[in-house]
Amino acid sequence: MERCSFCGTEIERGTGKILVKKDGTLLYFCSSKCEKNLIKLGRNPVKFGWTRKYQKAKGRIDIAAEVRAKSEAQPKKEKGKPPSPEAEVVKKKSEEKKEDKKEEQKEEEKND
Repeated sequence: MERCSFCGTEIERGTGKILVKKDGTLLYFCSSKCEKNLIKLGRNPVKFGWTRKYQKAKGRIDIAAEVRAKSEAQPKKEKGKPPSPEAEVVKKKSEEKKEDKKEEQKEEEKND
């Protein structure tokens, strides 16, 4: 999930707007309020109490706790898991097909 470029809140998938600037940078907005404040009015989000960036700047949000919560919420990937036997069979079949194609090409070249 992306964060709003103005207020810093998380934007759910399928909501909000994305603005692409001429230099290629992407700006994400959760609402028209944020979009107007940044683009049209040119405001600094650190100066507005309702923004997350203001709260972080003032030390009201515990950043370390937030990072810990995110890492705990994400499922951990299993490392070192052996491949399934089906995958090995599929690999062997694909290698055999490649070899067969090479042999056919060689035979065609000899016949020509």
